[in-house]
Amino acid sequence: MSNLAEAFNEGYYQTGTVEPASFDDLPAGDYLVIITDSEMKDTKDFQGKYLQLTYDIIEGQHKGRKLFDRLNLINRNDTARAISKQSLESICRATGYVGQLRDSSQLHRKLMIIRLSYNTVDKSGNPIPEGRRNDIAAYKPAHAGQAAPAPQATYQDAPLHPQGTAAPVAPVAPYNAGSYAEKSGGVEMASAPAANKAPWE
Repeated sequence: MSNLAEAFNEGYYQTGTVEPASFDDLPAGDYLVIITDSEMKDTKDFQGKYLQLTYDIIEGQHKGRKLFDRLNLINRNDTARAISKQSLESICRATGYVGQLRDSSQLHRKLMIIRLSYNTVDKSGNPIPEGRRNDIAAYKPAHAGQAAPAPQATYQDAPLHPQGTAAPVAPVAPYNAGSYAEKSGGVEMASAPAANKAPWE
């Protein structure tokens, strides 16, 4: 039993005074997000680990909603591992990160656009109990021209492609995201390659 009096000025919580949080699926489409947190977690069978990235939507009707992305970087399934590495590469390119990524915190406070779609089955092919679930279909730069150049170095770990070369990552199409001047304060944004100024300057 816990006394809630100290948590509220009135000494109690009055129901009906706030709107409850919604966890319904978001409409499919593009969302401007900031990477706010990351953590390596064990898989359910404790045979692998996945990187969970937390994204906050920072504009529009659904501003403030959180999204979670899971990358199976340590997994016995070669396909799951390869797909996750490709997703991580896409995230780095979308945020403009270039170089050696040693800690996931290096991606924190970076902006990008994610495209949400729907899935009716989970990653194992089993039907999703609730019918469908949001799924991240693509990662894109937060403004046109932000995409990082493809790295020249080859992967030193297991190849992603059967022929022994890294599987190609689909090019990121420029996205006309408009002006995000009001979102730039305190947020680490990758600079556009053509100039050192942000697009709204």
